[in-house]
Amino acid sequence: MSEITPFQRILFVRHGRTDWNESMRYQGKSDIPLNEEGLLQAQKTSRRISQWFSPEVVYSSPLKRALVTAETINNAFEEPVDLRVFDELAEMDFGRWEGRSFRELRKEEAELYMNWRHDPVRVTPPGGEPFEHICERVSRVLEEIQATGMTRILVVSHGGILRACIMKLLSLDSSVIWKLRLDNCAISIVDMLNYTAALVSWNDHIHVNLPLELAGNIPLPV
Repeated sequence: MSEITPFQRILFVRHGRTDWNESMRYQGKSDIPLNEEGLLQAQKTSRRISQWFSPEVVYSSPLKRALVTAETINNAFEEPVDLRVFDELAEMDFGRWEGRSFRELRKEEAELYMNWRHDPVRVTPPGGEPFEHICERVSRVLEEIQATGMTRILVVSHGGILRACIMKLLSLDSSVIWKLRLDNCAISIVDMLNYTAALVSWNDHIHVNLPLELAGNIPLPV
């Protein structure tokens, strides 16, 4: 009889808002910091998570916008836990598209851009990172998380990377990756049992629309 692995709950959190998010520009590996709204979103997220979830470990991208979000959440716990920074959780490299907006790309490189949106496996942004490389590094992090045996894990990263995580865990087709809306500081939850994933919630960001003092009042799914 094969060994049954421990139950794990993983909370995935996208980083808070930046000025480039405001102008709908691809950030990728560019180390853009949180803006004032993003810092407040991180505080609201920390209030909610710290009231309803106690992780044993926090994983974070090294880029400022994610790392500051992760640190803000971790510092809200009575006893902060081990915060592990993984280069593999950094956002995908968009090459020469970094710093350019959705509108610019749809106007100036319409065919290539739309082909990439529909089929990121076969189409790569010019000078950017092939999707197979993104999947490989995401898989390394997910394997590390599952190997820890820990039951409560928090992961703070980026829109592209978190979508790739969900795609891998749920065995989704790559064509859906850009059809999954994921707002800044949204919380998504996956339960793992014996290497089988179940999506509990996706893009839960109700807390960022509440006053800071009320953000902790909204329960997370049990």
